[in-house]
Amino acid sequence: MQLPQVLTGWAIAPSFPGDGGSSPPATYGFGLFVDEHPSLGRIVSHSGGYPGFGSNMAWHPATGTGVITLGNSTYAAMAPLAARLLEAVVRQGGQAGHGSGVAIASPGPWPETLAAREEVSQLLRSWDDAAAERLFSPNVAMDAPFEERRRRIALIRERIGEFGDDPGREPEFDTPAHCRWWLAGQRGTVQAQIQLNPERPPRVQSLTLAVPPAAGSALRATLDAVVDWLNGGDRDWPPSIGVAGGVDAGLLARRLRMAAVWAGPCRVGAFKAGDGTASVAAELVGEHATITLALVIDPETRILRLADAAP
Repeated sequence: MQLPQVLTGWAIAPSFPGDGGSSPPATYGFGLFVDEHPSLGRIVSHSGGYPGFGSNMAWHPATGTGVITLGNSTYAAMAPLAARLLEAVVRQGGQAGHGSGVAIASPGPWPETLAAREEVSQLLRSWDDAAAERLFSPNVAMDAPFEERRRRIALIRERIGEFGDDPGREPEFDTPAHCRWWLAGQRGTVQAQIQLNPERPPRVQSLTLAVPPAAGSALRATLDAVVDWLNGGDRDWPPSIGVAGGVDAGLLARRLRMAAVWAGPCRVGAFKAGDGTASVAAELVGEHATITLALVIDPETRILRLADAAP
């Protein structure tokens, strides 16, 4: 969303008074304005409004500094105020001796997030409904009943073997209330994620597990066939992998081929998402980079319905 996709002009928004010089290009990402400021670097922003209010958000990715402005009149033009506020905060941070902007340290995970991860890891090794009810918020069992969650855990154990937290890969925290970590077995690695809610004390409101495809299944065969094609260097989409009507095989081949050139020869690594039957998202560990390949198939016909690759 913050990667420039389309050039929209040369008048930057938001603007920073007093900079002078020529205006850098203004661009649009996937839903956000992305501007390259001559002295502050990248600025990302977007406005919004309806009858009765107007708003703008703008942030400086290099320092993690952001502002939100709200106005209580119809489609109030709040972008100029947001630009002034962001400029003041970023420049004041630079004058205070923090280099080019405000030094924002990552807050790190909540202690409750770390504790919840340990409790969830214990549940995954030995599920207990009573412990799960204490740990999870009520929506978790509504999203997927505990019986279904036990079934998914059993499938993971069946397909990668007895598993535990991967000691070779550090957990990741997108926010203080979020944790992503990996479960490693003798036959593979899968990703687990939790998100805590803002209750006091917080409870786990989301648990997601990647279920890997079974060996010899239609999904695994399709995954292996796509990876073999990526490593083989053929330009055209292989006729052996049928695609659903409406899928442009030529466009699909170009998109995946570009990712393959960037990553280099690759192999299937950890499984990041998927139900193990119709969908999978797997890391492809390449010579130069690691990418994520996502596939969705019809397990009955083996027809490919979706394929995409991302960093």
